[in-house]
This record gives sequence, C-alpha cells and structure tokens, in this order.
Amino acid sequence: MSTNPFGNPDHIEYIRNNYNPTYQLTKSEALTYATGMGASDTARGISQMFSNAIGWDTASEALKKKDDKLRAVLEHPEFGTEATVAFLSSAIVADPATYVPIVGWLSKGKKATEVKGDIAEYSLSTYFHL
Repeated sequence: MSTNPFGNPDHIEYIRNNYNPTYQLTKSEALTYATGMGASDTARGISQMFSNAIGWDTASEALKKKDDKLRAVLEHPEFGTEATVAFLSSAIVADPATYVPIVGWLSKGKKATEVKGDIAEYSLSTYFHL
C-alpha cells in the first residue's frame, strides 16, 4: 500500500521552502515562528545591513526568505492577527535592543507607527467596505 506523499514531512518542507511558506502550517507553528522572529528582529536587521554592505547575497537572500515567510504568517486569514500580536509582543519584550534606551525607543517607535498605519488602513477598509 502506498503512502500519501502530501503528509510526508520532507514534502511539506519542500512546498514551504519553494512555493507556499504557510502550507499545512499549524497555528502553533505560526505563533512560534512569529514569536522567534519578533525576538530576533534587531539581530536580523543588523545582519541584513551587514550582508548588504559587504555584498553577501546568500545571507541577504536567506533573510529575505525568512521575512517573506513572516509576512505570509502575519497575513494568514486564520491566525494572522494572533501571529501579529505574538510578533510585536516578543519584539517589545524579548528583543535586546529594547533594553538599549535610544536604539530601543527608536526601533519600537518605528514599529508602533507602522502598526498604527496598519490599524488605520484596516479600519478605513472595514468602514468603507473596500
């Protein structure tokens, strides 16, 4: 009797890496990923600046792939809102730059502005049924 290839972890990982980062992603996996990405936000930003500065395209592509997956998780219709809360909460609480006064304040202020804009956009689209 043949096994179903769609339930195979290697197949799932292949689809996630090459086509759809949220393919068969559970809510628990999504929240864990968003939390980890929030906690490592500053480190990823520094890595991205460094890799761009020295022209290290491989690192830059890997970071872009992680950001694309995060965006897909945060925009997921089923658990995107909860993932966004997990991301922002961990970015505020667990991101080391939070504890460096000036860098942390600037970083969190930028995130708050982005979230405020997202909330305003969502509110307007909901009100006007856009």
